[in-house]
Amino acid sequence: MMPDIIEIAIIQEIAKLKKENEALQGWVKSNDVYRCATCGKPIEKLNTQRKLRPFKWDSRKCFEWKSRKIVALEAEYGLDIVEILKETTRRYGKIRAQCDALGISVPYLYSIIKKYCGDYVKFMSTYASGKRRTEYLSKLKKQSSN
Repeated sequence: MMPDIIEIAIIQEIAKLKKENEALQGWVKSNDVYRCATCGKPIEKLNTQRKLRPFKWDSRKCFEWKSRKIVALEAEYGLDIVEILKETTRRYGKIRAQCDALGISVPYLYSIIKKYCGDYVKFMSTYASGKRRTEYLSKLKKQSSN
């Protein structure tokens, strides 16, 4: 007696799930060396839940220096965060357009410029273009005269 359509579908689904399970078991049990997304050091203690995350850090200090969003931006653009900030500052005339391109908020942009590039006004007066650059150059002159 031949199996009916439902039995065939169930057998195929079970075979597919077994194959996926074997692949996952091999991946979870593999002895791959995971590296910190910030400093590149090998991570020694890594539980299964952390293995599933796209980026891994070896310490809290590394995570605080480069958070998930910063590492994701670096991976997306293939550049260091400072180079990304310089390039987007050159290309976009307005802060809102720069933030939209990076997928971040304006306050977060200010905080990462301050964290990775130092003084915000000096950075913007160096790398901004057009009207935005003249505004920051005048602010920089006011700061230096005080």
